[in-house]
Amino acid sequence: MDANLERICRTYVSNRDAIHKSSLMSYSMMADAGALMYTSAKKPADTATVKMCGKIIKQHVGGLSNMRGHMRLPVMVKMSLHDDPERYFNYLLSVYQKLTESKVFRSEYLVLAAMAIADNCDATQVDEAVQKTYALHRTMREDHPVITESADLTMAAVLATAPIDASSCLDEAERCYALLKDEHFKLAKDTVQAVSHVLALSPLPAEEKCQRFLRLRQMMKDAGHRIGNGRELAILAALVDIDVPDEELISQIGEVDSWLKTQRGFGAMGTGAQLRRMIAATLVLEGNDRAAVGTSATLGASLATTVAEQIIISIITTIIITSAVVSSSHSSSAS
Repeated sequence: MDANLERICRTYVSNRDAIHKSSLMSYSMMADAGALMYTSAKKPADTATVKMCGKIIKQHVGGLSNMRGHMRLPVMVKMSLHDDPERYFNYLLSVYQKLTESKVFRSEYLVLAAMAIADNCDATQVDEAVQKTYALHRTMREDHPVITESADLTMAAVLATAPIDASSCLDEAERCYALLKDEHFKLAKDTVQAVSHVLALSPLPAEEKCQRFLRLRQMMKDAGHRIGNGRELAILAALVDIDVPDEELISQIGEVDSWLKTQRGFGAMGTGAQLRRMIAATLVLEGNDRAAVGTSATLGASLATTVAEQIIISIITTIIITSAVVSSSHSSSAS
């Protein structure tokens, strides 16, 4: 592991430990997400400010608000990264409220979508961004009615606020989807869709970026660092524009994964292999941001890392919600 990547990894672990020790997290996995947000911002975890942000949230929204649910810690961390946390929260809340207007459901994924919009739009652009987000999500549902979920609102918001033509981006996603869906390994269609949405952000030709994604996936598996077969594979799609040879990229992810596994809380009883490897890939992405030739260079140096963070938070949210539903079902059966 080179010195720069090792520094990033140690910063991440330090941030994660700080969040854990401060008893900030409602769920352990969200500490992983919060640590990534600080590491990407190149700042040490400021747990005192994060706690203050938690108090601000309580002052502004009720206990049943999604802002105080599973997404509470990511919101608190995001607030703490701003010079005026309360002003940022009020702005984020206003975006969230616009997203929930006239909507029956109040999905926690809408908080993540609101963060994507708030971080990339000023107040004069919010209405258009909200409309584009729902228009893109409707198109996703029309194209793939069975597999499109509320979780896809997050990526719709990213596409709606990226400095690209969103409609053309969805067309590109469909080209990637068509290329990937018939592959011999038969990934689930919702996984192919999630991967395709991320690949669509790359300016590389569809066949080239799809082939690189497939190579990276297979090489990760062959190297003993398999991420999984679900939506978590979208992390690898965020790497396709990195101008580093495949072998070196996989070697870096493997080194980070192996190193993280030696750190407290990253084993099977802690973060677990799947999430740990997603984090490893994101840290490698962060370490190679200057080597990006596609997404990062064209759309801004932090876009690929931001997308990776959104994927991780979305996956964690899904895991937590699913676990809660399963636990509730077991409790009902027992009674």
